[in-house]
Amino acid sequence: MRIKISTYIKPIAVLIAVLFSLQLNAQRGFKWRNANSDTISIVEVSQLDSIGLMLDTNSLTPLPAITKLGEVTLNMDSAITAIDSVALLTIKPLNGHRIQIYFGDLEGAREIHAKLRKEGGGIRVYLDSNAPNYTVSLGNYRTKWDAQSDFIEILKKYREALIVPSVIELPELN
Repeated sequence: MRIKISTYIKPIAVLIAVLFSLQLNAQRGFKWRNANSDTISIVEVSQLDSIGLMLDTNSLTPLPAITKLGEVTLNMDSAITAIDSVALLTIKPLNGHRIQIYFGDLEGAREIHAKLRKEGGGIRVYLDSNAPNYTVSLGNYRTKWDAQSDFIEILKKYREALIVPSVIELPELN
């Protein structure tokens, strides 16, 4: 015995269409769809529908303004307080970019580092170990694009300069 699927599709489609039209007709009576005001009226429970909205009004009253300062007390377990204080003290690394000026031995790195610190210029200078070599790098830039303007100026003086990805220090908040 063979059953054709197409014989069941037409009745199911008609059933879905009928249920959908009943759903639309049921929604037409609700006034909350046409709400124009911003106030709510307090009424008896008998006047509310099943989700707590008033059926015969569409008004909302604004809440009164609070003019006093309040006080909040947090009661926490000491273990949670300890975890919170450790989390606040832990500085999470921030990935960014620096301008690398020198890559080589320790003596050369120290010379370049001292020279750049004397020149100043407002850009922070870093001497990092990258065993067995050392690097001298400048600045803390969040993106490569941020480093580009300083890089152009530094490139005039140090032809070997590169913009390299690095873990940077968080900027200071004023």
